[in-house]
Amino acid sequence: MIAAVSCLFSCTEQIDESARYVFKYPTAWGYLQKLPETYSTYNELLKIVPVSDKTNTTVSQLLSARGHYTVFAPTNEAIENYLDTLVTEGIIDRPSWDAFTDSLKLDSIRKVIVYNSILDCGDNSEAYITCEFPVRENEEFGYPAMNESRLTVNYNTEDPDEIRINRWFPINKRNRDIMVTNGAIHQMEAVIRSNDITLAYILSRHLEGADKGFMVMAKLVDACGLMDTLDATRDEAYEKFYARTVIPRSYGGTLPAHRKYGFTIFAEPDESWEQTLGKPATEITPADVQAWVVEKNFYPDALDNEAYTTEKNVLYQWTTYHILGQKMPVNKLVFHTNEVGYAYKTNPYEYGIPVMDYYVPMGPRRLLKTYESRESKGVYLNRFPKLDNGRKGTNHELYCEPGKEGVRVYKEDPTLLSHSGSNGFIYAIDSPLAYTKDVQENLGKSRLRVDVACLCPELLNNDMRDEHRTGDEYTYFYMPNDAEYRYLDNISVNEGTHFNYTNGYGIGYWVHMQGDVFSGTGYYDVTVKLPPVPVRDTYEIRYRMLTGYNYGISQIYLGEDPQHMYAADIPVDLHWYTWEETARAYGQFQDTGDEEADAQSDKDMRNQKWMKAEASTLDLGCQGEVKMRRQCNVVRFIASRQVMDPDKQYYFKIRSVLDKQTELYLDFLEFCPKSVYDNPSEPEDVW
Repeated sequence: MIAAVSCLFSCTEQIDESARYVFKYPTAWGYLQKLPETYSTYNELLKIVPVSDKTNTTVSQLLSARGHYTVFAPTNEAIENYLDTLVTEGIIDRPSWDAFTDSLKLDSIRKVIVYNSILDCGDNSEAYITCEFPVRENEEFGYPAMNESRLTVNYNTEDPDEIRINRWFPINKRNRDIMVTNGAIHQMEAVIRSNDITLAYILSRHLEGADKGFMVMAKLVDACGLMDTLDATRDEAYEKFYARTVIPRSYGGTLPAHRKYGFTIFAEPDESWEQTLGKPATEITPADVQAWVVEKNFYPDALDNEAYTTEKNVLYQWTTYHILGQKMPVNKLVFHTNEVGYAYKTNPYEYGIPVMDYYVPMGPRRLLKTYESRESKGVYLNRFPKLDNGRKGTNHELYCEPGKEGVRVYKEDPTLLSHSGSNGFIYAIDSPLAYTKDVQENLGKSRLRVDVACLCPELLNNDMRDEHRTGDEYTYFYMPNDAEYRYLDNISVNEGTHFNYTNGYGIGYWVHMQGDVFSGTGYYDVTVKLPPVPVRDTYEIRYRMLTGYNYGISQIYLGEDPQHMYAADIPVDLHWYTWEETARAYGQFQDTGDEEADAQSDKDMRNQKWMKAEASTLDLGCQGEVKMRRQCNVVRFIASRQVMDPDKQYYFKIRSVLDKQTELYLDFLEFCPKSVYDNPSEPEDVW
């Protein structure tokens, strides 16, 4: 617990006493004070616990000032019961505050109670009342608690009035949605405890039999030597860098406060293994699993030996394909943002056309596809359906052939919280997950549109990507260049580049796929470590770009050595903005509705290495559903056509060639195999 609160949030450092309310209705602190018979113990803690370790301002003072606070206030009885649990766990010997002999432990427990009970929703968002809670089971609130942990919501299908926080902690059915001048209060029947343990600890509990459900996966992770990896929580060297660094305002963006690590494990449950291998999970060994994987011929080129910790071993390849180095909560397994048919503000739970992303799991370099659509009724891994993707089609799923349905992820699992930790999640899946030849071939027949943000685990692990919070401090982030600190493992930023990440929520004029984008100013020079291709083939490498008067001329480089790369083509001029300018620059004309004429226009553009933007993304700055394909200043540039090998590492570099400061745009890259872009019987779709 002490470790869980050792890193406290940095919010309001000093409360402006002049900003206090003088209204007829009370503040959150004023309301709680009026009910000592219910909240006296909680109130005492609020008067003692500081807002952060950088100030003497207390949380009670915070709750008496302007703001939008969601308070999950535990009753006196709830706190008494919590002290009882600490006795059971051996932390104290009797249920009393006097039982604490260690002052650090006492401070830690006080902060656990207070920090997990309050969400600071910022200046631009209202506090949460129950009708505005996240709707999906296990979904996180958009704003974190004061200790930076994320609280989740759970519902009882048999009792619609029952709402629990973090699965175990019920909100009082009557005393909820209490509106105060600076927020909302919900009475809690239990103290909220966050997941302050790591995935390694959770797996060790399964390994010992203390918890049930994923003992086999725990055995595999342990045999492959991955426990230490899954125990990591944050980059301590970056903590020191952040403490001594001041970023000039002119750079734009907030410097990330932390560089945390995170993981997501997709695991076959013990019940599935017991049915497959015909013995209880307690008796299943890593050798049993390896023998089964070998029998299924999932990894024919891997070694069948006992060197489980080596990359060429078949068990190591099987296990690591189940693990991503990104912490992905249920609402971020896929990113529904601005795809056709989706309204993120008015109807966020009614999905439109399919959304898919591509990630690089641990171990040997491979691809893992995440997917969700209106028709799929859930999140799948490596799903390959047939889409209605003609020029006048809908791009919705038509059907899915046997063997291409993919692996279902049980994000609705009611026990999810019990196998989730501070640094990640373990999701149950419904069938074996492997990077088989069939998966590779299906990926190899697909146009791979890879959001560069998917290549950067740091964004998800540090609550930057798809954050539904308003305010510049939650929207614009400054990414240090390599000379300052290499923050992004897969993107190298040279000095002279002011590099930023924008998550886009609430901006209202998104032209970027999934709303987020990397951008930069200055004499930029940025190199991206590319994901592997699934099969050896000739690929077009495409760069999706935004043109305009603020953009300059860029040179694109490709190669296997980031220090020695070749120019992919002549420099690319990005100044064009209007239809007349783009028509002169690369022959782009608006679609007419005549399929033959529009197809010929596309061919003419391709002859000059240009393509219109995708039809699957909407420009949210326009009224109605306006597809990005209709925007003249958003295009795709075919940087290269070349043979690519799945066993080789490639890099993509973009650099300004002007002697003046200009802007950089980096949204997504496409890897399109020849079988797709040069298919006479089935031309590449416009989506």
